[in-house]
Amino acid sequence: MLNIVSQDDGKGGTDAKNNREYGVIVDFNGGVTEQPAGSIVDPSKVSAVSFNFTIDENTKSTFHDHPSGFKEIGTKSGANTVQIGSYTKHEFFQPPSKADITNSRRPVNYVFGREIIQCIYIIPLVY
Repeated sequence: MLNIVSQDDGKGGTDAKNNREYGVIVDFNGGVTEQPAGSIVDPSKVSAVSFNFTIDENTKSTFHDHPSGFKEIGTKSGANTVQIGSYTKHEFFQPPSKADITNSRRPVNYVFGREIIQCIYIIPLVY
């Protein structure tokens, strides 16, 4: 399962593989089914990405990642540099989104934040 969300290598930047979501569903028999990868998006143009699962009564849990990709616009100040203009780093929200929590309808769902310390967020189903 981890090899699927690890298609995003966590290094960010504008590489296509780091600017889309990956995910799987796990069934009650232990089967793992990779879902189609999400669309490649530019974090400077959209604030969130979306991912769709094919969930049925046999789905035990879901896994998906939040991309590590980012896009920098402008020049950062640093040693021996002078900043002219502005600098902005556009990146994806790493913790579970409100939609992740609202749509969590299985016993346990996982969100992998691929940029920030490679975090794993566990969303338990609350009855």
